[in-house]
Amino acid sequence: MREKGNRLMNRFGRSFVTALLLFLCCCIGMSAQEVVIYPEEYTNGIRNPLKGFAPLDYTDTSFQHPFRTFSKIYIRWNELENSESDTIDRIITVTNQKLAGFMERNIKGMPRVYLEWPPNGNFWPADMTAGDYTSTQFRARVSRLVQRLGQVWDNDPRIAWIEMGIIGDYGGHFSPHPDESQQQLLGDLFTQHFKHKKVMARYPAEFRNYRFGIYWDSFANGNEEYVAQGIETLGDKWKIAVFNGEVAYNWGTPPGANPNETVNDPSWRDKLLDYIYRYHNVGLSWVSGFNYNDPATLANARIIQRAFGYHFVVSEVRYPQTITGSTFSVTFKVRNLGAALMYYNWPVEVSLLDMNTRQPVWKKEFAGVDITTWYGGN
Repeated sequence: MREKGNRLMNRFGRSFVTALLLFLCCCIGMSAQEVVIYPEEYTNGIRNPLKGFAPLDYTDTSFQHPFRTFSKIYIRWNELENSESDTIDRIITVTNQKLAGFMERNIKGMPRVYLEWPPNGNFWPADMTAGDYTSTQFRARVSRLVQRLGQVWDNDPRIAWIEMGIIGDYGGHFSPHPDESQQQLLGDLFTQHFKHKKVMARYPAEFRNYRFGIYWDSFANGNEEYVAQGIETLGDKWKIAVFNGEVAYNWGTPPGANPNETVNDPSWRDKLLDYIYRYHNVGLSWVSGFNYNDPATLANARIIQRAFGYHFVVSEVRYPQTITGSTFSVTFKVRNLGAALMYYNWPVEVSLLDMNTRQPVWKKEFAGVDITTWYGGN
């Protein structure tokens, strides 16, 4: 028996609140001393935080996507810093620009800094040499940059987690791949300066000695089966690290020719679902571009949305029929039917709501509950 409430509330403060709405139930058993609720399971995917379809920040500028709670944010290094004389204030300003409107809409960002974006060119600071990943200057400047990013981003509630980026095309750790010395440099830097945010790298064969997850930029692509096999060698690392991704439709053999085909074609949808569960994925970009204004497509997308990350189902809640003292007991049973879990230990709360206004008249957080141990991965 685990402690948890019977409704997920989509809000993004410091709390992940799951309230026990004690006046709502589907089936109730009642004894002289105890009420037992057996909530009806909602089988479709819903818009819950830190999971699901993740549009790129510039593809959903009107914030209309029905499942969007987080988004990839690509940032050029020379936007954050174009010379050694630039201060941390420039990083703060750019961050606020990139995350404008996120807090008000309960959305979090997944930033990635990059230097190269073919065919658009390179975006190195003006006082650095483009393509020079091995010099003493690069090591010093990247060390300063990551330190500053940690100062600005590590405690920013608008940020979900960090895609390491920096090296290679698109910050994708290829052309070039980070060598062993660069992996140690960046691995140590991101570990030191990101104590609170989860960090991801691109390939499972790299940064293996660090507690980093994976951003698979060609998720379920037949030309990158070696990445899938590499993730399998990481074993249960998904229980401590985030595995995110993107379905790339511009090369190789993606699961469908476009987002609508992936979502609507049963064979491609089943393949995507299999990979989401098998590789414990929390969310995907690019495939998020399906036509959500079409009811049939939206219904199919809900099947996929349900699989991402966590999907908590409460099967039983027990509480006393009458409260006569200052303390009472609430117990419940919960299962996680999602592919992964909730990676931040947000509190669980029991609330007593006014039956008319539905506003809490009393609430209390459960003590000693760690939702990051509610593993899914069916």
